[in-house]
Formats: sequence, C-alpha cells, structure tokens
Amino acid sequence: MTCCQSSVCGKIMELLGQNKIDHHQRQVAILSQDSFYRVLTPEQKAKALKGQFNFDHPDAFDNELIVKTLCEIMEGRTVQIPVYDFVSHS
Repeated sequence: MTCCQSSVCGKIMELLGQNKIDHHQRQVAILSQDSFYRVLTPEQKAKALKGQFNFDHPDAFDNELIVKTLCEIMEGRTVQIPVYDFVSHS
C-alpha cells in the first residue's frame, strides 16, 4: 500500500469513527492487496528481477485466498493475513 493509499484509508477510518476502536470491535477493516501476491515460480522470479514481471496483472494475486479471507472476516473469524516478501517474491 502506498503512502497516499494509507493516508486515504486512515482518513476513511477516522471519518467512520473506527480509528480509536479496538480492532476486534471495528466494523471496518483495511486489507492491502499486496499481502495476497502469489508466490512466484523460479521463472517468474527471474522475470521480476529483470523488471519484466507484471505485478499489476490480476493473475499475480491469489484471488481465492483474498475471497476466503474476506468471507472469514465477514463471518467474524480471526484471520491470518500473509506478509509478502518483495525481495524473495514469496
């Protein structure tokens, strides 16, 4: 998430009165799509290192995991959000 996106999300949380509420009680959650990049294959990693991999393409994301995570959040479950390593692309 870029600085501007973080600022906008923070402002939205503030305007909705969610920024001072314990995260377990919030009705709004912020998820960064960057957390849901797929782990790259060796071939894709080689392209990424050369700047030739398109991280903006929809197939770069684990959309099934995004949907599963969103459904679990809506069901009130605790979820684990992946942390993507932009150095190792995993």
